[in-house]
Amino acid sequence: RIPPSPFDAARSWSLARHVDCNKPNLCRDDQRLLRCLKSTHVQRHTNPKIPRMKNSVRFPHLMKANVLRDLSDDFKTRFLDDCLIRTFEQSGAILTQGDAVTGMYIIAHGSVEIVSINPEGQTVLIHLSRQGEVFGDIESLADKPAAASCAAAGQTVLLFAPKPMVHKAVRDLTFLRNVMAVNYDRLVRDNTTKFVDQLIGTDGVFRFDFLPIRAG
Repeated sequence: RIPPSPFDAARSWSLARHVDCNKPNLCRDDQRLLRCLKSTHVQRHTNPKIPRMKNSVRFPHLMKANVLRDLSDDFKTRFLDDCLIRTFEQSGAILTQGDAVTGMYIIAHGSVEIVSINPEGQTVLIHLSRQGEVFGDIESLADKPAAASCAAAGQTVLLFAPKPMVHKAVRDLTFLRNVMAVNYDRLVRDNTTKFVDQLIGTDGVFRFDFLPIRAG
């Protein structure tokens, strides 16, 4: 059985085809694994009846994602397996601020830059989202355009849940609570960031006038 990979399985098979299984510097186990990868690559392309590895098996760490907290294993498995895979081999745009959002994304591997753009075209990095975090969730539920631009920061794998799938999932109050909790954490993070920005001016000088004055 081929172990889960953080990248698309097809990429692993493609890489395996370019490796010589009989190189003397490879141990027998490595040679056997590479032959298995090559064989599976051929079988999957010649026999479409062989199913792809399920998302819940390939990315078991997502079973512990905050958006799925306290849900049953059956719910988590079905939700992850129903998601579509979006793979980025290098940095690239995912969502553009102001554009329509068609679903929610879960970061299975890699990281995503969340960037805000003002009317003058100036940009600021709001957050660097990492493995297990989500984005596009509130826009999907509120039927609003992207509040910020999102871009893959290098090699990244995403699980995409289309809007209808998200709308169905929030019928479970625990899932809805988790989405709200994720956004609560965002508010707390943004409030902290704003406070720090006020304490440190644009010139980089610490501003003491924002600190409370205590008598005595």
